[in-house]
Amino acid sequence: MMNKLTVLVRILFMVTLPCTAWSHNTPCNTNNDTACVEGVRREFVRTDYWFGDGYNSTNTDNTESSTSMMEFSWMISGPNHTNIASRLLGHNNFNVSTIQQFLRIRFNTPKGSYASCGHWFNVNAYVMDKDLDNTHTIYLDSWILGHRPTVTFDATEGQSYTLVAYDAGYFRLGGIWVNIVTGDSATGQELYPYMGPANPVYTRNPFVFALFKQPGGNFVNIEDNKKRIMNAIMVTNGHYYLDTFISENNLEGPVAIGYIVTNTDPYSIQYFVDRNIYNNCPYLVSKQPDVMKALQVMEYSLTADNSYSDYRGTFLTRLEKIVSVTYISPEAHFDSCCQHTMMMMTEVPVDPLDSTPIMPLYTRNQPYIKFSLIKMNLKTFVRDELYTLFLLDVTDAVNNVSSPNVVIHWQVVNIPEEAVERGDTVLPYMPPMPLNRTEVRTFLFLLLKQTGRVDAAALWSYTGSNCDSRTVLRCRFNLGSFLRHLNFKLVGLNMFRSQQDSFTRAVQYGAVDPLQMATSMSQFMSMPKSNMQSSMSKAEVCQGIPGYSEPCPVACTSGPNTEHDHGETKITSTAATPPPPTTADIHMGHNHGK
Repeated sequence: MMNKLTVLVRILFMVTLPCTAWSHNTPCNTNNDTACVEGVRREFVRTDYWFGDGYNSTNTDNTESSTSMMEFSWMISGPNHTNIASRLLGHNNFNVSTIQQFLRIRFNTPKGSYASCGHWFNVNAYVMDKDLDNTHTIYLDSWILGHRPTVTFDATEGQSYTLVAYDAGYFRLGGIWVNIVTGDSATGQELYPYMGPANPVYTRNPFVFALFKQPGGNFVNIEDNKKRIMNAIMVTNGHYYLDTFISENNLEGPVAIGYIVTNTDPYSIQYFVDRNIYNNCPYLVSKQPDVMKALQVMEYSLTADNSYSDYRGTFLTRLEKIVSVTYISPEAHFDSCCQHTMMMMTEVPVDPLDSTPIMPLYTRNQPYIKFSLIKMNLKTFVRDELYTLFLLDVTDAVNNVSSPNVVIHWQVVNIPEEAVERGDTVLPYMPPMPLNRTEVRTFLFLLLKQTGRVDAAALWSYTGSNCDSRTVLRCRFNLGSFLRHLNFKLVGLNMFRSQQDSFTRAVQYGAVDPLQMATSMSQFMSMPKSNMQSSMSKAEVCQGIPGYSEPCPVACTSGPNTEHDHGETKITSTAATPPPPTTADIHMGHNHGK
């Protein structure tokens, strides 16, 4: 018996991220040092960050914002730590006049690349030709901010200093350097290595550089201090409370401050995935313009409660689940337009950020679906929750067709926990079969949390009356109406694109019976084969395809990879050769035991 080779197709999407500092007019961008110091002082005590005065009213009910880290940070800080000063120092008695200067910070980072959410991201080299503006939110890739910057200041002769880098939102230590006797932090001794900012959610979060005086002279027991800091971080599950370090070492200040304010990005997202804390890869999916455009045309209600808009675009903020989709394509042999294709068994994980279409040959079988929690440390689903899964062809919506009705390809309701196979099928899986040779079609998986168990048969009314009269397989669906009537909540999504291939053409003119090709498509057994086919002849379907003619040509010789088969050219394998395993083999951010 022939062995079947399973090929894992890993398509790594290469994205080059821009590094842009926006032009602005702020206190630290006017060449006025006095104004800059005043601006830095105001930043130190402002209370409009996520942990500030508005936390209770705006954040506690926001699923995406209320990460475990945010909840824990709020719990240990309490309502009295609503600004950067109190979160660094542990009290609200700080006099901002202690800050006498601003830190001069510059990031100079070589180009590089990193893996996040199953993709490779390229980052261009970044060189700052002037100091960081401490009073302006600057959005740089966290990869850049993860490289230790140069930090300089005006030092007093004979005075020793301590520089601390600190995540004021999450109480996360970003570095400590002591015994600095010049105006350059590079001359200090390291107690804790630099770790740049990492923010798992869209909310703005401050990362602070704070300079303190050492009135008692230099630190002596460097190694002992390193051990104490590491032990404290281990005891508090990765958090570090800077006020204890300040008081134990009688530090004075801060006398100088510098800030970076960050939002989330792919590098930050993978940082928290690798630590089994929070997987916000769906954020990267929801912020794609095609997704948001389709949802709006389908009359999905975007509100301040479930979405957010800024310079990055509009994206969803209340997603709860990772929807991982994998297609297993069985071995296939078929003739299409004078070519014979033989494909080995192939596994294709859906890559929602990749614009490269997944060909219908690979998606002819119902996919394997896995749900997991964005809050990774919760581990399990709520036992009594039920879900609905959709697969929708949203191409018309993406192309600004005014009708909210889109073609539905699959619907399963009453899914318990993450077991799709235990749900009730309303509409069986219909594989993508693009009829237009050049058109790329967009398919969207949506996962909805139900308010209770529903009657699957009754839900057919949302699609059954909207079917194309020529075939029961092209039913149209109105998502907005469905959500308004049932009050289901969108909690997860995924997407891919599809384009016509040789398999589609073979189905179109009847050379392939999809019932035989798709070994697990039992849902088609009750549907006429003609519904999968067009009314076009072979000549019409194959016109313009390289190598096609009537009758099919017979090759003169057989090369090492072809053989004659009834006048058709036989290709031994059309499966792509997979690349060697890399760290990017993390589908949708799952860390596989890291």
